[in-house]
Amino acid sequence: MKTLSYLKVLWITLILSTIASTAFSQVEVMLGGRAGMNVASYRWGNTVRNNKDIDSKSVIGAHVSFVTVLELAPWFGIQAEAQFIQKGGKLLYSCENCAINNDQGQAVQFKSFSQELKVKTNYMEVPILARFRLGGDNVAFNGFLGPAFSIALNGTEQFTQDQTDAQDKEAISTKTTKINFDKEYNRFDIGGVVGAGMEFGAGPGAIIFDLRFELGISDATKQKSLDERIKNRGFQIGLGYLVRL
Repeated sequence: MKTLSYLKVLWITLILSTIASTAFSQVEVMLGGRAGMNVASYRWGNTVRNNKDIDSKSVIGAHVSFVTVLELAPWFGIQAEAQFIQKGGKLLYSCENCAINNDQGQAVQFKSFSQELKVKTNYMEVPILARFRLGGDNVAFNGFLGPAFSIALNGTEQFTQDQTDAQDKEAISTKTTKINFDKEYNRFDIGGVVGAGMEFGAGPGAIIFDLRFELGISDATKQKSLDERIKNRGFQIGLGYLVRL
């Protein structure tokens, strides 16, 4: 029920942004779509960041969005989107010729040992961005700045362990579990977006290309300790097309 309530708020925000165009006689409206790649990562808590034996990695995800642009002036507008986006992060621990404690607390010697935790979450996101434009009808440069509100739809944690013991016997195991948003992760996420791109006139509209960085503001998990809190990060590459109404 909470998820439905959050989604209603996001959709109402997007609809109101579109309806607001009727309040301005000079407003021009552009509609279209945008899709591309999201290089997602986490800003892990201090416990992970200060551990030199653990490396944080990015995960590659996709994003697809419906875009509405309200041009309030030739140089300024509001760009609102309804976007499906994949976020997450990865942790990697590895060592060679090291001793690792087993389940009974006994040290076992390994020639190589590695553990990887990969988290991937699917979100419905609504960025509401100030859009600054410089250029003409054929070529223009765009800048973006604003908040993004997200609701997690689902997600998984994948834990992989790869080990080779002193007798050269290798064992690999992988376990995937669904994320529990009631106990472990927060379903609602707020972030800030900054980006830049280009716009090329084509037919009745324009081809758009942009690069964005999204900085998570709220906590991705329900950790209470400041040292353990995690925030989303993401670098987006997007390509799309907008039609002027």
